[in-house]
Amino acid sequence: MARLSHLAFRESEAIAAIRGQGLPSFMGRQLIRLCVISGIRHHPAFAEGPSKALHGILLEFTRSLNAQAIMSNRIPDIGEDAQIDDFPTASGTLTSLMKTPTVVSLPDTPACYLDLYLELEVLPKVSVAEEARANGNTAIFNAIMAQPHIYSVMDDYTRTISLSNVQPALLNGDTAVRPMLDIKQHFSIPHARWYGYGSSNGFEPQRYGLGEDMNITEPEINIYGLDEYIFPAPKPKPTPPWAASMASLLANPLPQDLPMGDKDILIPMAAYYGDIDRYVRLRRPVIIRGENYCIVRGIYHNTMFANWFSRPENIERALAIIPGSNGLQTLKAAIHARFIMSNDLSRLPPDEITKKIPVSELPHLI
Repeated sequence: MARLSHLAFRESEAIAAIRGQGLPSFMGRQLIRLCVISGIRHHPAFAEGPSKALHGILLEFTRSLNAQAIMSNRIPDIGEDAQIDDFPTASGTLTSLMKTPTVVSLPDTPACYLDLYLELEVLPKVSVAEEARANGNTAIFNAIMAQPHIYSVMDDYTRTISLSNVQPALLNGDTAVRPMLDIKQHFSIPHARWYGYGSSNGFEPQRYGLGEDMNITEPEINIYGLDEYIFPAPKPKPTPPWAASMASLLANPLPQDLPMGDKDILIPMAAYYGDIDRYVRLRRPVIIRGENYCIVRGIYHNTMFANWFSRPENIERALAIIPGSNGLQTLKAAIHARFIMSNDLSRLPPDEITKKIPVSELPHLI
């Protein structure tokens, strides 16, 4: 499709795509494609109309069209390698879909169908329990938690399902539950180069990509002052109902199963104080804002945390999740500083400092 090769951006067309009013003329930019995916997922007529031609063009378009078909109680034409990343709104469609022989894997059943859930006799999963709790379905939640073990099968960070070597797990706040996915971000005008703060792509990457639209929505203000689009006044962001339960854990031991909420408030604190047990349990596979600075502080003030972080497997993990080389160098410099303060110079032989350790990794503050 020729329009995928053009990088031109038109705000009015991006908004029209989100509203399900038409396909953009140019879809070379990722932001435009996200707007199209958002329109497909939220407007059945748009998916059945002009967007239908996108089936098979890009994998993310195909997945979104399949998801919209399922949510509209229709079974799409599923290939052998297809992945269904959303669920239908009627139990009959889900039952028929599960009987389709070409389906490789299905997502967790909706948290509102207790009878269907019990009939299917599916493995009790962490993700279903957290989704049921978040949506107020205590019946399914209690049915799962009453089982001797619950298991972690779905990885919402990578949108993958692991059916081999399934292990018992706890509720650890790693599921992208519906209330969190309903939190939208307003796009901005993408730029080829950006010298200030913010993203040059017009959006910020999201931790969870289940919908593959980065939770994109219309801008809060009319960027170009166009008269044909009327935008509502910005609304203050309400405090999530689960905020208090997570904040209370700042000064209390962690329970076996975390309550519903965003555990991001707990991760920096665990790193800040160098609490290995809390940090290992709470950390995510992707670094969150401010976490790397708290890690450095924890290393400076906690010898055991520095010793644990100096292990090769933890350095490799830090290399994968900390953006840029400066962050990793700062972390290594903090480790060296902590060992020097602890009178452990085994890592810094006096005659071979510059040979064994790059100057950029030597501490400037001890």
